[in-house]
Amino acid sequence: MMQGGLRTGTTLDQLPREILIDIASCLFLEDIAHLSAANRTFYAVFDPILYLIDSKPYFSRSIYWAAENASIAVAQKALAAGTSVNEQSNPTPHNSIRKLQFSTWPEFSSRLPAIRAPRPLAKRIIIPAEMAALVELLLQAGADMTMVDGNALAANLNSFHATPLGYAMYCVDRPYFRAVQGNHAEVRSNGCFSPLTRAKLAIVGGHLSQLQDILALYASELDLKGENGRELHNLAYKDDRQDMCRCLYYWTHGKEADSSYMCDSTGRFRRYLIDCVQRAVENGAICANVQTDNKWSEFRDIEGIHVTFRYWIDDLGKRRRPTTLTDVAICIRDRELLELAISLEDETVRNPEVDQLRLLQCALSWGDATWAESLLDDKEGLDLQSDHLAETFVEILYNVIHKGYANCVEMLIRRGPSITGLPRTVESRRSIIAETIMYCQSRSSLVVILEHLLKAGADTTQVFADLERWYPKNTGYWLSGIGLRMLCQPGCMELLEQHGICVYRPHRLYLLAACEQHNYALVRRLVDDGVLQPDFNEKPTPTIGLQPMTGAHGDEDYMSESLMNDYMLHAHCRNRYPNAKYAADDVKILQLLLTQGLDINKRHFGHSVLEYACLELRKRHSHAEEMICCLIENGADVGAMEEDMGFTVPDKSDSGVISRYLLDITSHVKAGDRLPLSVLQTICRSDKPTTRKRVDLFMAHNPDILKNKTWIYDAMIQAAVANNVGTLQALMRYAKGLPRGIVTATRQHGLRLRMLHFLMALGLDCKETDLY
Repeated sequence: MMQGGLRTGTTLDQLPREILIDIASCLFLEDIAHLSAANRTFYAVFDPILYLIDSKPYFSRSIYWAAENASIAVAQKALAAGTSVNEQSNPTPHNSIRKLQFSTWPEFSSRLPAIRAPRPLAKRIIIPAEMAALVELLLQAGADMTMVDGNALAANLNSFHATPLGYAMYCVDRPYFRAVQGNHAEVRSNGCFSPLTRAKLAIVGGHLSQLQDILALYASELDLKGENGRELHNLAYKDDRQDMCRCLYYWTHGKEADSSYMCDSTGRFRRYLIDCVQRAVENGAICANVQTDNKWSEFRDIEGIHVTFRYWIDDLGKRRRPTTLTDVAICIRDRELLELAISLEDETVRNPEVDQLRLLQCALSWGDATWAESLLDDKEGLDLQSDHLAETFVEILYNVIHKGYANCVEMLIRRGPSITGLPRTVESRRSIIAETIMYCQSRSSLVVILEHLLKAGADTTQVFADLERWYPKNTGYWLSGIGLRMLCQPGCMELLEQHGICVYRPHRLYLLAACEQHNYALVRRLVDDGVLQPDFNEKPTPTIGLQPMTGAHGDEDYMSESLMNDYMLHAHCRNRYPNAKYAADDVKILQLLLTQGLDINKRHFGHSVLEYACLELRKRHSHAEEMICCLIENGADVGAMEEDMGFTVPDKSDSGVISRYLLDITSHVKAGDRLPLSVLQTICRSDKPTTRKRVDLFMAHNPDILKNKTWIYDAMIQAAVANNVGTLQALMRYAKGLPRGIVTATRQHGLRLRMLHFLMALGLDCKETDLY
C-alpha cells in the first residue's frame, strides 16, 4: 500500500479482484462493512466482496439481518452473492422458540415446561409492510417450508426457525404464517403471490393502505362477491378490523357502508368473538362446559382463546383450567365477553345483585375505575353504602389497596360508606393504614393511596398497635423487610408525620432504606441530623411511632455502627429497586454521602463500591456514567479494581474516559467474576457478533494474559460452545492452534452448522451427525 494511505480511484480499484478478495478475507465482516461505507469507490469495490465472503456457510449474517428487518435490498444482494436460502447456521434463540411454540403457533407446541398465559393477552405484533415482499422473495429463491406441517415435531420447528425464512417469521402471528404456508407452492411455480394471497397478508399484517392498493389493482381478478370476498371478509372480521371490513364492502358493492354496518344495538362493533359465543349458545352449547362441549370448537380456535384452555392462573395464584365461559372471559380480561357470559348463565342460579358484584370485582381487580363506576351508575347497580354490603365493601377495598390501584381506591372512597368505622372482618385484621404500608404492591402509588385514605378520615389510632401485635418489635419483620422500604418512599414519612402516625426520629436504618428508595429529601434530613457522625445516639424510645427494628434479643442494634456506615455506599450503588424517575436524585444522594467521610474503598463481601457501581448500575440506570465519575473523582481505587478483574485502564487522566471504559469492559461480566480468566471467559460466552471487538479490547489492555496460553484455550472453548465463529477467529490470533477438547465440548453443548463448517475447514474431525 502507498505511504499515507490509499488514494481513491488510483490504486485500490486497479487491483485484480482475486487480490482484493484475499485482502478482504483477512478482515472481519464488520471491518469490511465499515471500509465499504468510507466513500463511493470503496463501496463499489468492497460491497460485493462483503456479500461474497458473507455467503460462506459459517457466516451468512446478511440474509438473517435482512429477514429480521424485512430488508429486500440486502436479501437480494445476499442471494445474488450465493448465500443459501435454506441456510441453518443461525443460532436459535431459546426464548423465541418458547414464544413460538406456546403463544404464536400452539398447534406446534411441544412438551416443554408450560409458561404462564399472558394477562392481559399481548396485542398482536405489528408486521412490517415489506415483510410480504421479503417472504415472497425467499420462497421464490427456493426457501423450504415442507418441514413445517400440522403435525410438526419440535425438532422440525427448530430447524425451520433456524432458516432465514423461519427467522423472519418467528415473531408473526398464526394467520400470517398460515397464509404463507398455504400458498408457498404457487410462488415456486408462478414466481409471485396471487392477488388473493397478497390481500390476505395485507389484512393479517394490519396494513389498510396496502389492502386498498391491492384491491384497486386486482379487483377485477378477485371474486369479491363470491368465495374470495367471503374469505377475505372472514379473515378481517376474525381480526376485529372494522376498517378492513368497510374497505372490502366498498370494493364489493361499489359504495360506502352506512354507520350501522357490523354494529350491534348499542352501536359497538360486532366482534367475531361475541358472534361465536352467540352462535354456540343458539346451537345448544352449555356455558359451564366449554372444555368438553364439541359445540365450542369454533370458539376455541379464536386467536388468544386457545391459551386459556391449557391452564389459567387466577388472581389468587392458583393454577386451574377454565371450565366455564365466565372463567375464560376473566382469564383474557375481556369486558364485553364477561358481561355476555354472566347474562348467559343458568337463570335458576342467577342473582342480579351477585352478577353486578362479580362484574364490579373484576373491573376493580383489572384497575378499570371507569368501568366500575359505570356499573355503579347503572339503574340496577349496587349501592355500596347499604348495610348488607359493608363486609363485602371492606374486602373489595383491601384487595384494591393490595394491587395498588389509586384511581380505584379514590372511586370506592367516594362512592362507598365512610371508612372511619369499617367493620373488623377477617380481611381487615389490621387497620387500613397499616395494611397499606405493609402490603401495597405498587410503590409509586403508595403515597397517593395514603393521601386518599387519610383525607377520607381513616382511623390512625390503631396503626402502631396493629403492627406491634402482628409483628413484634423484637423481630422487626414488618419494618426491616417490607414496611421500612414503603415508609421511606419519597413523601411517605412526611405524610404520616402530619397525621401523627410516625414520629420522626433519626436512625441509620431509615437512611439505609432512603438510599435504596431514592428519597433524597429524607437522606438530606437524616444526614443533617448527624446519623453518620461517630457520636450519634440511636437508642429506641417508647414515644416513637414506627421505630426501626432492634436485634433478635431486643437490646442490640440491627447493625453495628461501623458495619452500617460501610454498607451505606454499597447499598446505594447496588440499585436494588431501580426507578428512572429518581435517577438524578441518586447522583445527588451519592454526592451527599461522599461528603460525610465514608470509606469509599471499603469492601463488602469482597467487592468495592466501584465494582458494585460498574456491575450493577450499568444494567438499569440512566446516570451510571455520572455516578461512576463521581466515585472516581472522590478517590475510588481504580487500581484495585484493575488488579482484581485483570485489565488495565488505558488513560487515567480523565474520569469520564475511565468510567466509559469500565462500563464497556464489564458489560458481559457478572458480579461474581473477578479473576482475569473469569472475565475473558464470560465475554466469550456471548454469541453476539460484536463480542470479538470486546475480546480485542480486553487483550489490548491486558498483555499479561498472553503469557498463559491455557487461559486463551479455555476462552476458545467458551466461544466454540457459544457457536461464535468471529470470537474464535479473534482468539486464534493470540495462540497457535486449537485446544484438544474443543470438538468434544461443542458436541456436548450443541454444535451448530456454522461452527461445524468452520471447524471442518480447519481440518478437525467433525461430522454433520454432531449437529444439535
